[in-house]
Amino acid sequence: METAILFLLGLIKNVKTAAVLIVSNNLTEGRAGRFLTASELRNVVLKVGKAVLNALALVGK
Repeated sequence: METAILFLLGLIKNVKTAAVLIVSNNLTEGRAGRFLTASELRNVVLKVGKAVLNALALVGK
């Protein structure tokens, strides 16, 4: 829902848009769920960030 307006504006203004979403919590594991620690989340964000930068480099060619 949060990214829908970005895609709509991109469509209206003829601008390429993209979104990357990271799921950081799993509420299906046990009664309380499982939440990533700050260090676990940091590693995921860095890995995803590198993938995004690589994809942007490919698009820019």
